[in-house]
Amino acid sequence: MAISSRFIATILIGLTIFMALQRLATYQAPAEWDIGMYAVIGHEINQGAHLYQDIWDMKPPAIFATYALAEHVSGYGPGQIYFLSVLTATIIMLGVYCAASTKGPIAGLWAATLWSAAAFNVAIDANLPNTEVFINALMIGALAILMRANRPRHSWLMTIIAGVLIGLASLYKTVVVAPAALLALGHILTVQKSQRRVALMQAIIMGVIGAAAWGITFGYFALTGRSAIFVATNYTYARYYGGNPAAHILESFVPANLLPPHLRSLAPLLAAGLLAPLLGPWKRPSRPAVLLILMAIGTQIAIAMPGKFWGHYYQFWLPVLAVAGGWGLLRLGELAPTRRWLRPALGFAMAGVMIAGQIHWYGLDTEQWIRQRYTADFLTCYEDAKLIDSLLLPNEKVYIWAYETWMYWIIHRPPAAAAMFKGHTLQGPIAPWLAEHTAEQLRRDPPDLIVDWPSDLVTAEHPIAKVIAELYRPAPELGARFPLEFYVRKGSRLDQPR
Repeated sequence: MAISSRFIATILIGLTIFMALQRLATYQAPAEWDIGMYAVIGHEINQGAHLYQDIWDMKPPAIFATYALAEHVSGYGPGQIYFLSVLTATIIMLGVYCAASTKGPIAGLWAATLWSAAAFNVAIDANLPNTEVFINALMIGALAILMRANRPRHSWLMTIIAGVLIGLASLYKTVVVAPAALLALGHILTVQKSQRRVALMQAIIMGVIGAAAWGITFGYFALTGRSAIFVATNYTYARYYGGNPAAHILESFVPANLLPPHLRSLAPLLAAGLLAPLLGPWKRPSRPAVLLILMAIGTQIAIAMPGKFWGHYYQFWLPVLAVAGGWGLLRLGELAPTRRWLRPALGFAMAGVMIAGQIHWYGLDTEQWIRQRYTADFLTCYEDAKLIDSLLLPNEKVYIWAYETWMYWIIHRPPAAAAMFKGHTLQGPIAPWLAEHTAEQLRRDPPDLIVDWPSDLVTAEHPIAKVIAELYRPAPELGARFPLEFYVRKGSRLDQPR
């Protein structure tokens, strides 16, 4: 049955509107740990700060550049997070459609529908624009392009574009190397033998483009005098943080890591993704199928490589399963051509179950959202952020030596020093430099208030602790609540009797 392009466009636009409306339900929710970090650092970059030198985090630079650019479109605040969330969800949906539609528009539309139903899953933070959504947007585009690049002699431009997308994705997280390498292998193996030499050259060029993305980025940091800290952050610290990837990959097959509890709400998507292989027929898989299988293997490796198994890592599975689910529903319809109701009934049921599991998040106010999604300490810090904002005059500064970087986002005030996350000043190969560098900044321009989250790892000789002991006094009268403590600069306005 032929499907008009107008009908396809209408469905895709409708799904986009649906996802945009869904995300309005979380518009009032505060930025959590990672999102707050990206937004704050992006904002500081726009104010002239130099990444890794004036303000530091362990991530590659693409995520901060993305938030800095988004701020120019939507401003600094909830609108920025909403804009990026809707934009990435839409781009991934289009990529999922393009990849699944290699088997026809019906498969593409079902895949897009399944994606839109799963793309708000709060259990794995799919409602938030974390690094995974940007990687998914780029990698699903590369996958869709390579699925169609089956004639290497005529596909140079397509493979170059795929290489650019993969290279950009790696600047968000280097775990992209796993699915990228497997896609390149699939590109070589799924062409005619007579064209494999050309396909090999194209795979090599894709790798060169990925390396060039990092080379250009390094060149920029070198030209701005930050080559040493760029290498220390993106190589030395990354190796420390990642540990032993081979051991982590083995750990990923432990049931608790392979199918953790927060994936239960995605059971319908997993079931849809398994329809195609379960329904067969078992024959030599097509090029798109081989590439999707390799993408799935690469996804498992990418999730496992850091060894942390945080919930948001599992977002990598969503586009892969959505494409597979579109193909599975297509196959179901082919096996039961006289039961035309079966495919839409099952497809809408699967999507409906996933959407129904999200409805309870709609309409929550900020405090309800925090209580249901985060920790009691998060709510305390949220209340303390509002307290900090009320205590400080517009020209007064604060430094938060804690794990709650997002508090700067709440109060719309800049960090007074480079270290954003307290743990980075206590452990790891960057800690000695970062602690000294931050202490130097605090001495040079001491903020009016320091907010501390006490840690047993902090000694009296720690550079930042020494600054606090010398220049500040505890201020319990200001009303900080556990686990935070307030310190006011001696001689400042806040140090005066109240």
